[in-house]
Amino acid sequence: MELCTVGALALYLWFRFDIQREQWPQWQNGFEWQSIKLLKASGSQFAPFKYDTQLKDIKRLFEKHDVHVKSLTHSGQIQVYISY
Repeated sequence: MELCTVGALALYLWFRFDIQREQWPQWQNGFEWQSIKLLKASGSQFAPFKYDTQLKDIKRLFEKHDVHVKSLTHSGQIQVYISY
């Protein structure tokens, strides 16, 4: 099975706006919909996901799956080794 980032993004946005009933942006006002964060803080469409929260979630995910990296901050930019 291959991962599809476009499909994952579509599923995430469908869940966010249809299932969770998050308010749809006003498409006529470009500033409003362009200000909506893709990865948002809980409670607000416009509040960014905080750095500390991202770091904590990445660390917990890597520990759960036994992924070892030297730097969590740049883990998306480097090759990681997964031990089985």
